[in-house]
Amino acid sequence: ERNGFSEIVLVGINLSAYGTDCGMTIVDAVRAAASFDGIKRVRLGSLEPDHLTDDIIAELAKIPKFCPQFHISLQSGCDKTLKAMIITARSILIYAKSSEPPLTALR
Repeated sequence: ERNGFSEIVLVGINLSAYGTDCGMTIVDAVRAAASFDGIKRVRLGSLEPDHLTDDIIAELAKIPKFCPQFHISLQSGCDKTLKAMIITARSILIYAKSSEPPLTALR
């Protein structure tokens, strides 16, 4: 906050898969960002729902500086459209993730 910044927003292509290639998760990145003095909030942008497991959501909810919202990247709720766009997620996955009870842990 010394320079007027009190929030960090983590964004990137396939952000929710962060660290999966080296034994880490997006939770590790949020914890690192939240560790800086003066930072009051850490927010995630443009997440893909396929890597947001119950465990990831529960761990994020334990981080006091984590902003309890998800900016989920959705291209379409139609499987035919998703297939034509060469997107591997399917509408059933998107709908299932949006109604799982662990999401309420962040509210």
